Amino acid sequence: MSDKARFRWGWGVALAVLAVLPYGRGLNHALVYDDHGVLVENEFIARPSNAWRVATFRTWMDPSVVDGQRPLVVASYFADRWAWGLWPPGYRLTNLLLHGANTLLVFAILYGLPGMRFRGKPWPAVLVTLGFGWHPLAVEAVQSPAFREDTLATLGGLVLLATLLRPAVTGRNAALGIVAYAFALLAKESAVAFPCILVAGWWCFPECRPAAPFRRRLVVALALITAVYLGALFARGDVQAVGAAWNGHALRGMERIWTPPWLLYHVQQTMLVPLSLSVDYRFNPVTGPGDPRFVAGLFIIGIMATAFALTRARYPALAWGLAWTIIAYAPVSNLVPLLNPVADRYAYSLLPGFLLVVAGVLGVLRLRGVLAGLLLVGAYLGLTVNRLEDWRDDRALWEAALRVEPDSARAHTWLGLLEKAEGNREAARTFFQRAETLNPHDVSAAVNLAVLAGEDGDLVEAERILRAVLDRRPDHAIARKNLELCLELQTRRE
Repeated sequence: MSDKARFRWGWGVALAVLAVLPYGRGLNHALVYDDHGVLVENEFIARPSNAWRVATFRTWMDPSVVDGQRPLVVASYFADRWAWGLWPPGYRLTNLLLHGANTLLVFAILYGLPGMRFRGKPWPAVLVTLGFGWHPLAVEAVQSPAFREDTLATLGGLVLLATLLRPAVTGRNAALGIVAYAFALLAKESAVAFPCILVAGWWCFPECRPAAPFRRRLVVALALITAVYLGALFARGDVQAVGAAWNGHALRGMERIWTPPWLLYHVQQTMLVPLSLSVDYRFNPVTGPGDPRFVAGLFIIGIMATAFALTRARYPALAWGLAWTIIAYAPVSNLVPLLNPVADRYAYSLLPGFLLVVAGVLGVLRLRGVLAGLLLVGAYLGLTVNRLEDWRDDRALWEAALRVEPDSARAHTWLGLLEKAEGNREAARTFFQRAETLNPHDVSAAVNLAVLAGEDGDLVEAERILRAVLDRRPDHAIARKNLELCLELQTRRE
């Protein structure tokens, strides 16, 4: 290994360690939110014999398996369950290894690019990498094992960029990049953006692209893998909110066309100033082209496209960051409707691109730009440490969500469950009733109201609520099971 390569990887390892250090205070935090259903209550990963079903892709068409279409994620849960049981720090150590590896790869990719040096030192690359490692929007993906798909998919995508964004790509490098991309797809659907980010990198950095014939073969190989994957994914039938009963959150109809431009602005604003973060966000969809938010979103996209055209030749790193941000946003833009239209974890793979743009803008200021960048990443570190405290347990997480989003039905439902577990039944009932009012399309709160009524001995009221739930959601298995129990308790077995 050359001295230059040792220097680059030495910097990368140091930055990876710095990136994960703040998360040490959260290692012993409780498992929260989706961790319960994905890990603690998931009987599938509790049986080691099921690992073979995952390895042979037999979970792909089985909607009863949580994340069955993301076999790499499920395989990582099997490994953690075997190694740690249900010990939370073990699962988080795996997440931190992934985040550290991603941080190292971000630096390795940026280190040799034009515009990533100041006075001969890689300070712009260092600042972008630290910004990625310490950004508060990464907390959700890094801290919660249930959302590991984002860190896993980003790892595969970054390996693709690190191996193929270079002038001399060997057959070994090409094979590694292609395999890494395939693994990224097996972790999360949004990985489809990375080949396009790679092509944008070749366009912005002509000196970092392979010879044309070899490049064309790489593009064909990546396109074939993507086509096969998407065909298999849509053959499964339950891609996010496609075809599912409306949960009161997903975008519907033309909302999926009018809302994404404004959501891009929202995501960029949150990446730059990550304040008032929440595990659940509520917003009104954009319903038509006359909405000022749609016009503003289109205006922002137009500015980004114009900036890309003007900066590609002189400031290629800034231009690539613009392209990266838009391309990585596309899979989470809700053109294909998502069950949760907005989530902090969706920004994880966008962060390197967006921070490249910030570094490019600050770089114009020279020394003052470096100082401003240091202040910015320092602020991100402080916000991340503070945000980790919101994730210490379920009550802290949902009370923090309610402070940001007072009309979050999901927060009310979870707080109702916590009150019920502590024996505060009237407080629980109040939370459930409020959740039912805020979002009647999510029947979780109504089912819990029925359970409370049944436990209080009011089986008639419990039956009424459960029948109303099944009128709205005939496929809701938990409501049907509770109704069966309610009728049996009324001696109405027939």
